[in-house]
This record gives sequence, C-alpha cells and structure tokens, in this order.
Amino acid sequence: MSPCAAKYAIACTLPWSAAAQGACIPNKAARPSQKTTTFTRFDVTIGTLGIGFVEYSPCLANDGSAFRYTTAAYASDDSVAFTWVGSGKATAQMSNLPYTTAQLNDTATSGSIPQVQGRIVSFSATAKFNGTELNRGGSAVCFTDPGHENLNAQTLAQILSRAEASYEVPNSDRDECSLVLFGISEQEMVYPDLNFAPDAITANIMACFPFADGNIVDSTTTTVGAVPAIMIFKGVAGQTYHVECVQHSEFIGILTEGKTTPNIVDEPSLGRVQGALSRVPQKKREKSHLSAGRVMAECLRETWQELSPVAFDAGRMMLAAALF
Repeated sequence: MSPCAAKYAIACTLPWSAAAQGACIPNKAARPSQKTTTFTRFDVTIGTLGIGFVEYSPCLANDGSAFRYTTAAYASDDSVAFTWVGSGKATAQMSNLPYTTAQLNDTATSGSIPQVQGRIVSFSATAKFNGTELNRGGSAVCFTDPGHENLNAQTLAQILSRAEASYEVPNSDRDECSLVLFGISEQEMVYPDLNFAPDAITANIMACFPFADGNIVDSTTTTVGAVPAIMIFKGVAGQTYHVECVQHSEFIGILTEGKTTPNIVDEPSLGRVQGALSRVPQKKREKSHLSAGRVMAECLRETWQELSPVAFDAGRMMLAAALF
C-alpha cells in the first residue's frame, strides 16, 4: 500500500489523527495538489421543546454555509421535520479553508477552468454534551446517508428507522457521537468539471459541495448543497452539545502554485480501502466495544483476505459452477 493510500485510509477512519494530515485520494486524478486540514467548532443548543440538531453539507469554500444548527430559540418538537430554513437556527463555515466561493467558481479569468478546484478527502464531526451535570440526559443520534442522499426535511422517526443511525446517550463514560464522510463515487472523488453544469446554480454546488451531487439543499436555498449527514439531540431545553469538525481537502489550479506536493496513483489499494470502509458501520454495530481504528483494522483484514489469490480462485470456481 502506498503512503497516499495509507493516509487516505487514516483520514477516513481516524480523521482527527495527526497521521491523517496531508491525506490525498490515490486515484487517477493524481496531479500534485495542495493538501489542507481545517477545523471548526461550535455549540448546538437544545430548543424550547427539547430538541436540537445540526445539518452537515461539507463545503470547500471558506465562506460557504456548511453547517446549520439550532439555537436556544428553536421552538419545534421531534415530530417536525429538520430543515435548513426557518428561525431559531444559525450557520457556520469552515473559515480556515484557503479559498472562497468566488475563486472556486470563477471561470471568467481563466476561460472555462476556475482559478482553483478542490475535492474533499474526508470530513468528520463529533458531538459531546457540555451542559450542566444536573441536566445530563436525553440522547444523541448521528447519521450519514450511505448514498449521500439529501436528508433535509427528514423527521426523527425517519432517521431512527435507518440501520446506519448511531444512537448514543450522553453519559460521561460513553463515546462521543460522531460521523465521517468521504467520497463514495467517482464524481465525488474527482475535481469538478464545471463545463458539464447545466446552469450557474449547479456549477456553484459542483464547485463547492462535492458530496451534494450537484443538488441544492432545498428550492429556496440555492447557494447550499444537499445535506448528507445530520446529528439530532434530545434533552433539557437550553442545554448544549459541543461540535468539532475536521476536513481534509485537496486543491489544484493557478492559485495553488508553489503549495503542492506529489500524489500517487494506487487504485488497487483505494479499492481495498473503499471495500473495508463500506463494512465499518455494520461491523461497529456488531462490535460496539471496539474503537473506530480497531473496527477498520478488522474490515481491512477481511477485505485483504477476500482479495487474496486463494479467495479469487474460490470465486472463479463458484462462478464456473454456476455458469457451466
């Protein structure tokens, strides 16, 4: 496994590890890139009727709205769909990212190619109760849609019906509620070609929100991409959860000159890592006592064994038996 593939695996499994910094995607878009690791933190407040949430739309622009979360003024209960628009909510950005929306979407100064293009290697968020001990209680639900479909306007009941949803209670000895996103399709792992965008709105989403598949969050919010992940909190009104986010990104283009480092094409290892990552949610449910790193290690070991020559021989024999 190449160093690029190893860092990619770490960034998708242990994104907070220092070893993940400088991560890249080891696919054929392997030109030298500027690699960044950025952080942001904010507090989500449970509203007046005992519910709070944060919607995630990971963004490459430092001025793009990537998170929408509740404040103390939020006044809906858990039967109401969670939406980006509406009162009692605030917005946050990954403000330490190096480039703006205008730079990522600017084709005027460089023909049909923007000054800079980007892609997200991985994004992760964790949430931990930080209210008063007297009011510690309730629950936290973390969910990433496995197909990165838009979760805006979903209800709590709909989220809890999904097998991949993680349900946690905020005891001081329990793990943080967390989620991780990474590219699950070729489109999400390559630099966007805005020439294929049918209109300016889609071009902006493609340039800045790689996990949104070119879709906006809703019909009234055309500058924000679809929401593939959400956290929901139930508890005493006014209590807070502290959210921390980390994002590993790559950038190419005119503005990155002098800031790039080499990449390595290692698609066999990329395929094995992707295969292992697809097993992590179910394996974590089966072995909830293990850390994310241990779970990933088991999934990688299983994937390597299944891709061994012995496994391929067994697969060929199975196929031959079925066909002939």
